[in-house]
Amino acid sequence: MKKTVTVSIPVYNGERFILEALQSVVDQTLKVDQIIICDNLSSDNTIELVNQFVNKHKDWNIKLNINKENIGFQNNFIKCYDLAKTDYLVILHVDDLLKPYTIERQLEFFKEHPEFAAVGGNVDTINSKGNLVVKNDISKNLLFRKGEIYEFISATASYIPFSTVMYNLNLSRDVAYLTEDSVGPEELYWPLLLQKHPIALLGESLIDNRSYGGQMHISNSSTMFDKYIKHYSDKINKSDLERSPDRVLKTKKIIEQQVSRMSIKIGQEIFLHNKDFKMALKYYIYGIKMNESVIFTKFFLKSLLKATGLYK
Repeated sequence: MKKTVTVSIPVYNGERFILEALQSVVDQTLKVDQIIICDNLSSDNTIELVNQFVNKHKDWNIKLNINKENIGFQNNFIKCYDLAKTDYLVILHVDDLLKPYTIERQLEFFKEHPEFAAVGGNVDTINSKGNLVVKNDISKNLLFRKGEIYEFISATASYIPFSTVMYNLNLSRDVAYLTEDSVGPEELYWPLLLQKHPIALLGESLIDNRSYGGQMHISNSSTMFDKYIKHYSDKINKSDLERSPDRVLKTKKIIEQQVSRMSIKIGQEIFLHNKDFKMALKYYIYGIKMNESVIFTKFFLKSLLKATGLYK
């Protein structure tokens, strides 16, 4: 029996890249069953461009969902998940592009491994103009069996490039999807999913991930600091899903090291771009608290030099 696939694109003011993202879906070697654009009340020309694309591709099942109000990016992602009624789902960031073979590769994997709840992969990096910046070499597939949280976190730091993931909706729907009002909700989701089902990462690049200026704005508000700290605490607590006390400690140490580096990197960005020394210092102190040995690393020294503009 043929398995059905939806590709959803959550978008807010995505006129710059929406047509390229849609075209990357249409250009797949295997035609998907549905494309859903979940628009979060865009104020630019996104909706007009999508309607033009729909009219041009009337032989495709394309649905444009326009939220009645801006519900925030996490809830818009959840909306994409809820609207999909097929066997499988890919949620594609509006500024990313699927490789032409992505859907075919993922369906081939699920045909051989129907017990897996999700499969992701690597990325190649492109710039704002779509030119290739970094190409990843093909590596071996990583298969994480049910309960292998330590193995997953030690290999991935709980990070999977979001647009690369195809969800087996028949399995993943029994796990709470993402987390509202969280800084990095997918990082909290993968261990929960892995607690019940296996997940995989293919060794080849499945998307072109666009990297360009203006993608991230690091706020120096106390509210955002509290959000980051809560997210970090929630992420560290995922180590408690491990069954063995020894594996809990090893998993927690890995997460704390990652949290330390991320906190210091945010502090660096706030100092460099927002010129808020006090807030930057709070992130640096939190990063050192999570992993005191970080102050003896080249990473820490480079971060300080970058923050002060002495290292490019």
